[in-house]
Amino acid sequence: MIEQYNNILQTIGDISLSKDKELQGNRNFGQDNYVGTYDAEYSHFSGQEILFGGTALERKNSNNLQIKYNSIIKDGSCKLILKTGAAKPKTLFDSNGSYFEMISLPSASNYIILEMNNFSGSISLIIK
Repeated sequence: MIEQYNNILQTIGDISLSKDKELQGNRNFGQDNYVGTYDAEYSHFSGQEILFGGTALERKNSNNLQIKYNSIIKDGSCKLILKTGAAKPKTLFDSNGSYFEMISLPSASNYIILEMNNFSGSISLIIK
């Protein structure tokens, strides 16, 4: 019964992700929607892209994720954000350069988001 409920939550959580056609770059999912790669070039883009994540009581492939991120900001701003449940979104990185972190996801909705304001530059993101 709990597994069925968890599967329903995961299906609902997948709906919150940005659709591929809405993205400025190229996303490839890994073993599920929590992991994968994303590479993009932007020119004066403002908006939000919900790239990876979902909703689950317990993720089948472990709740631990490794995030590798690289950004080149030519103009504007870009933030890498972790949104977890009802908690305030946490900015993980918001400058030029590289970022690496191991995170443990709680049992909740968890999303990796890019938020940009008039952003020109490039992004590379790997989540394992």
